[in-house]
Order: sequence, then structure tokens, then C-alpha cells
Amino acid sequence: MGGGKKETPWQFYYCPYILRTGEVCNRRCYHPDGCKVHRNSWQVPCKQPGCKEWTRGGYGFCDPHAKKLRANKRYHQQKLAELAKLDVCGFCDPYAKKHRAKEENHRKKLAELAKLIEGGDSE
Repeated sequence: MGGGKKETPWQFYYCPYILRTGEVCNRRCYHPDGCKVHRNSWQVPCKQPGCKEWTRGGYGFCDPHAKKLRANKRYHQQKLAELAKLDVCGFCDPYAKKHRAKEENHRKKLAELAKLIEGGDSE
């Protein structure tokens, strides 16, 4: 009976996955691609032509390329909030001269309708 050290046929690897906090996972695992949690996580290649990074993001782009999409989404959200504040119809550009004229006509018609309704109730 040998008293020597038992040899294991496998190697231990450390998971290279980078967490959201910026730290490396570093769990011990038997697979070179990472621990079982991160190895099996959903990944797709970045949609940007020429980019070879893999991503788990909802946009399908890696972080540097998804930044422009996030900025675009934020811009449109702010623009919609501004349009809601201006109380306009939402179909036209509120800064265009045509829109101002249309908006004035809409308000005149609404005022006329309000007068007709008030006049109809008093009869």
C-alpha cells in the first residue's frame, strides 16, 4: 500500500467571468470555459459587423456598441416627455411653424365647440 499522494486525473480552472461589480468570478471549476453557472449562461455574438465579442445584453450588442442604442432610447423618452408637457397633438413637430398654426386652429375649433355646448345647455 503506497503512502504517496493521490493523483487526480482532472485539473482545476478558475472561472474568468467578469461580474457586474467588475470583479472576476474566480470560482474553482473543472471546465476551462468557466463555472457551471456562467458557462451555460445565454450568450450571442455582438451584432456590430467586425466585432467578435460575446454579449448577454438585451440589445444583442456588446457594451461599447450598445451605448449608442441606450443613448438613442433615452433621447426619445425625453422627447416624448417634453411633448406630453407641451400638450400638443403628438403627430407634428411642435417647433414647426405649420404646427403652431394648426394648433391655433384646433384651439379655436375647441373654443367654438365649447361655446356651442354651453349655448345648447342653456336653451
